[in-house]
Amino acid sequence: MGTSFSSPHATAEEGSAESSNLADSNTADNATRHSTRERTQTDFLSPTFTPQKRGGRTKAGGSPSTLVRRWDGNYEHLVQYKQAHGDCRVPPSYKTDGGVALGKWVENQKGFYKRNRLPLERYEKLEKLGVIFAKKSNSDDATAFPPVSSPKKAAPAEDDNATPKKAIAFSPVIEERWENFRKQLISYKDEVGHANVPSTYKDRFLAKWVENQRMFFHKKKLSQERIELLQEIGFEFGASKQDRWDFHLQELLQYKEKHEHCDVPQKYTANPSLGRWARKQRERRRSNKLPEDQYEKLKGVGFWEYGFWE
Repeated sequence: MGTSFSSPHATAEEGSAESSNLADSNTADNATRHSTRERTQTDFLSPTFTPQKRGGRTKAGGSPSTLVRRWDGNYEHLVQYKQAHGDCRVPPSYKTDGGVALGKWVENQKGFYKRNRLPLERYEKLEKLGVIFAKKSNSDDATAFPPVSSPKKAAPAEDDNATPKKAIAFSPVIEERWENFRKQLISYKDEVGHANVPSTYKDRFLAKWVENQRMFFHKKKLSQERIELLQEIGFEFGASKQDRWDFHLQELLQYKEKHEHCDVPQKYTANPSLGRWARKQRERRRSNKLPEDQYEKLKGVGFWEYGFWE
């Protein structure tokens, strides 16, 4: 029976070949990993890059489809809120009947926008719905929504009332918001007979808007078109103290028509500003600071018939 022996030289050669193959394998693996890393870094810059998933979730910690559905769901809650309340001014602590922290979500979107992390598509959807974002400085606007290529400087945020130096149209959202307030002012006039909303009016948003229109008018920042639209419904910009005094006198006549006397209570809840004005006229009369012409006008409507004025 023959026995086969391996040559010592042959065994050394085989070991050397095996070590060489192992080294080649390791080198190939390292090259593959290096190539993969370089390709991943390059792909990250591509517009079509999709984050790698770990067990169905992205490295950011959420399924892309789930995050998109969650955002769309919150957006629908905001649509329903606007339908119910007429605007998108959601209080920060507001929650839906289902427990969704809608107020916090809206605040987060504004925060993302401020930090240049809100995608342009979402920003446009929210602004079109009526969400009001804080204006940014020009330096912030330049990178508000950085595109993947061909960066362009974003247009500065538009002033709600300022008259631009050049003929630049207001955005549809701003125009719609301004027109909605004008319609509310028309409804106010239909109810009380004039368009001069007092600063103490129960709808503080309308009262503040009216105050802003007067301020922009006097600062010459209200466009001529808006001036004419307000004048059409009888809005007064308060040109002088005498104009305001005559306006209150007209309110006094309306009060007399309704109540058949001019004894306006100091705390007249239906029109607090008229009650304050009437009290002021009596005080000015007592201290001899009421001009004679105003005294005669008040006397002509019977204002001094109540009290000891003569």
